[in-house]
Amino acid sequence: MQNCSFCHLPRGNPKDPAKKTSYGPLLTDLFRREQPLSEQGARLFILQGVPEKMPGFQYGLEPKEIDTILAYLKTL
Repeated sequence: MQNCSFCHLPRGNPKDPAKKTSYGPLLTDLFRREQPLSEQGARLFILQGVPEKMPGFQYGLEPKEIDTILAYLKTL
């Protein structure tokens, strides 16, 4: 999760929500949004990344680690 948190956790002034920013999208409610992300879609993002935005982790994470990340994301 250290790799994810660098870009996907809010930064900035915790007392001023308007100044909280992140480099990548926040990962809360990914599976409960109006247009939710599918588990397979999330898995592909993790494995393949997004060109010029996010590296893929297909060589750095085991399938069980990705399963654990997906299970965690579903709780957010």
